[in-house]
Amino acid sequence: MMRLTDISIRNKVFSAFSVVVLAALGLGAFAVDRLGSVNESAAEIRDNWLPATGWLGSLSKSAEQVRQRQGQLVLSSSASEVARSEGLIGETLQDFDQVWKKYEPTVTTPAEMAIVEPLKRAWATYLQNGRQLADLAKKNRDEAAQFYMSKMAEDFRLVRKGFADVLAFNVDAGKKEADKGAEVFRSARMWILGALAVAAGLCALMGYLIIASVSRPIVAMTDIMRRLAGGDRAVAIDGVDRKDEIGKMAGAVLVFKESAIETERLREAQAEGEKSAAEQRKRDMRNLADAFESAVGEIVETVSTASTELEASASTLTRTAERSQTLTTMVASASEEASTNVQSVASASEELASSITEISRQIQESARVASEAVQQARATNERVGTLSKAASRIGDVVELINTIAGQTNLLALNATIEAARAGDAGRGFAVVASEVKALAEQTAKATGEIGQQITSIQGATDESVAAIRQISGTIERLSEISSTIAAAIEEQGAATQEISRNVQQAAQGTHGVSTHITDVQQGATETGSASSQLLSAAQSLSHDSNRLKLEVGKFLSSVRAA
Repeated sequence: MMRLTDISIRNKVFSAFSVVVLAALGLGAFAVDRLGSVNESAAEIRDNWLPATGWLGSLSKSAEQVRQRQGQLVLSSSASEVARSEGLIGETLQDFDQVWKKYEPTVTTPAEMAIVEPLKRAWATYLQNGRQLADLAKKNRDEAAQFYMSKMAEDFRLVRKGFADVLAFNVDAGKKEADKGAEVFRSARMWILGALAVAAGLCALMGYLIIASVSRPIVAMTDIMRRLAGGDRAVAIDGVDRKDEIGKMAGAVLVFKESAIETERLREAQAEGEKSAAEQRKRDMRNLADAFESAVGEIVETVSTASTELEASASTLTRTAERSQTLTTMVASASEEASTNVQSVASASEELASSITEISRQIQESARVASEAVQQARATNERVGTLSKAASRIGDVVELINTIAGQTNLLALNATIEAARAGDAGRGFAVVASEVKALAEQTAKATGEIGQQITSIQGATDESVAAIRQISGTIERLSEISSTIAAAIEEQGAATQEISRNVQQAAQGTHGVSTHITDVQQGATETGSASSQLLSAAQSLSHDSNRLKLEVGKFLSSVRAA
């Protein structure tokens, strides 16, 4: 079974805090729940019973006003007074209806509905009698007064009783709801006080347990440590068997106590053995001095010899570094000059590549213009061919016209012959035939000239077609030559760009060589500096080794003297 002393201090404190927090949370939840119940009761009183009581009072007052003004209606002696009383009664009933609409939604329980229903029936009966009373008041005041004092008085007593019952029910229900809230408050207060007492008891219990299991053992452990520090080695150490931090502390104090006792025992044994150990120490020191002299003397001699050799090597390294620095300086100068020359070649090759690119662009433009000229020559050739065809068709038309003119001339000749046969009667027709014949001859002559012109046009057109075809062939050959030149220029441009790229790479390589030679030169300089430092260190080491010989001799003399 786990004991309280087996639980760590952290878990104890955490458990105590958890208990307090849970108690506070439980208490808060309970208080919130009880306060919610009290608030429900208060809300029920505020939103239902209290407004209902006020509205019932207003309704009862309005009903009394209706009864009073109905009495004034009965006593009215003129039509104007009757109308005035009816208007007042209507206004009062309107106020009654408005208040009733507010009150009616608050009637929610079956018990209240059972009380309200008789009131509604009694009020409806009274209102019906009131309308009958208004009719009687206009006809016979005596009958109206008798009706008002007997039948309506009995009905109004039922209305008053209904309002009294409903009002009493609402007041009683409000009191019950208030008593319920008060009872919830009293029980909640009692439970909260009890929970507070329990929580306080738990807090006190947890505090006592923490003090008993943590604070008191720590105070006792402090007293034990103080007594141990004062030299009391017989003090008893409690709590070693605990498994918490106090037990670990007690274990550490026990170790401290045992160590102190062991130290005291060793101190006493040491005091007894110091005397015999002094003589042995002297013998050991002399033996140690002899061994040290033998070992260190040899080492010092070796160091001295090595420092001399190191000094000679450092001198050689210094001279080599100086020579390397001189050579790297010469190589760096030559590589810089080569890099400059290669950069010049690279710039020239870039300019050549740019020029070739421009020439290639111009050649491509010429090829494009030649191609356009070829297309235009082909179009012109097609148009001239069309013109030649049109001229041929015109020749055909002229031939047709010439044929028609011949036929017309023949007809005119026949007409002239017939007119001559007719004598004087055909003389007018002969004149017309002569004119037609003359026109036919002129037409034949004109068409002959047109035919000659058309023949000339056809010859010129054929010659133009042949010339345009020759021009088109020449332009096409020129376009092919331009394309060939452009392709050659492009190949030359590509070759030039490749040369430029290679030269650029060579320039970068020479620049890299120059950079690396500079690094080598810097390394040679650093090597010279390091060799100089090494030479200085070797000289210092040689000096220090000689001094070490002297100091070792003095040390051994002191040891042997002791």
